[in-house]
Amino acid sequence: DPVPQRRLRDWPDDVEQLADVLGLHRFGLLGHSVGGAYALAVTQRLEDRIPLTVIGSGSGPYSEQWFRDSANMSRTSRQYYALAIRAPRLFGPMQMASTPRSPKAIERMLSLVSRGGSPNSLYARSHPAATRLAMSAVADGARQGFRGPTDDIRRIAQPWGLELREVKAPVEAGHGGR
Repeated sequence: DPVPQRRLRDWPDDVEQLADVLGLHRFGLLGHSVGGAYALAVTQRLEDRIPLTVIGSGSGPYSEQWFRDSANMSRTSRQYYALAIRAPRLFGPMQMASTPRSPKAIERMLSLVSRGGSPNSLYARSHPAATRLAMSAVADGARQGFRGPTDDIRRIAQPWGLELREVKAPVEAGHGGR
């Protein structure tokens, strides 16, 4: 359920409750894209329960000027985060319009994404099942509307409330290497 004014550092409470209900005393984490920030927040807070966190293509701290100015952040990414922060009522519907939500729509999107020579296109051609699974996960996240995914993006674009040097548990990260 949505929690008003929720911050990134509040996320570990939910994960801890879920792990307790499932009887998971130790568990690993995988965070992709914006999920990387959430995984780091959980790892920092529950470090005694997490033997390893893996982050793939994790988003950086958008609230930090050095990150926004970084040559590693594309113009498209800067515009994406800026729109989510400054115009969430526009950002959400745009995200929903571009999110395939049915198996047929996912197949159409996979066909489109697979064209061309970008790294995303190459990956989609080489790993169609994994790409379908990722698209299905995004569709599932948008099942109840755009507010939740928009809030998730906006949350990581604000100050995280944690310092990366405070994360003591092992973290492996990769970003676009072959």
